[in-house]
Amino acid sequence: MTTRFPMLLLLPLLLAAVPAEAKSPAGASRAEPQSRALAACLAEGSSSLDSAHCYGEELQRLQTERDGLLREIRAKLASPGADGTNHDSAAGWLEEAQKSWESYAASDCRLLEDVFGAGSAAGLASADCEIRHSAARNQELSRLLRDFLN
Repeated sequence: MTTRFPMLLLLPLLLAAVPAEAKSPAGASRAEPQSRALAACLAEGSSSLDSAHCYGEELQRLQTERDGLLREIRAKLASPGADGTNHDSAAGWLEEAQKSWESYAASDCRLLEDVFGAGSAAGLASADCEIRHSAARNQELSRLLRDFLN
């Protein structure tokens, strides 16, 4: 499991030159709406450092949520499933899927950094990208638990 702490540490530096009113990159589409906590934090912030702090907190919240979901899924897959299921194999596929998702999300967000170039919007776009991917992954893991493992 890869943690995103390095990005969290770099986020304030990446966003330092972004004006406070630039809360999301121009033209960015969101697959998932911002969490209420992130939206409230951004609305209260008055500087780019405040925005960086908000994005960092949201990324940490999503990582913690994902870690908990994965822990719960792994625990369920460690026990025998119903007749005809293969939880041992499914556990291996979970690890493969998670590794692939982490690689895909990182590459997709790095793509945005390069598209935005050296400008300060690159850090904001990348953080927004990580949040969108993380929220979508957490929804998928929640669905797996709810629909197939409960």
